[in-house]
Amino acid sequence: MHPAPDFIASSAAVCDAVLRLRGGALHEELGRIARALLASPYGTFDASKQAALPPAGVGQLRQPVAGEVDYFGCYTVFGRAAYSAEDHHHLAGLARLTASLLQLQADVRHANPALLEVEQRLSRQEQILAQSQES
Repeated sequence: MHPAPDFIASSAAVCDAVLRLRGGALHEELGRIARALLASPYGTFDASKQAALPPAGVGQLRQPVAGEVDYFGCYTVFGRAAYSAEDHHHLAGLARLTASLLQLQADVRHANPALLEVEQRLSRQEQILAQSQES
């Protein structure tokens, strides 16, 4: 038996992550939230259109995160023997919330070019910082 998911806490965590994080850090946090929500040993958020498949022979759930036009990524959780319809419902709800927040964020960026420029600079600085930490 798996513990009851705390959808409210997970929803708040997604809101916080989308507001605070960008790029890989955001994707890692979204994967962590999905794992916690479903008490799953493995879980990812992959922003590519070709999300990697989990190993064969394990239970898994996949849920695309998309708005009406934009595709933002895919949640994948795996590693439990099986996932229930309720688990699928929770992951689908998390994906809808994530898509709504990311769509709102994208709309704001497009409406405000100065904000987009600042975010691009921050992204470059994040990449430089990550490279300097690796060396």
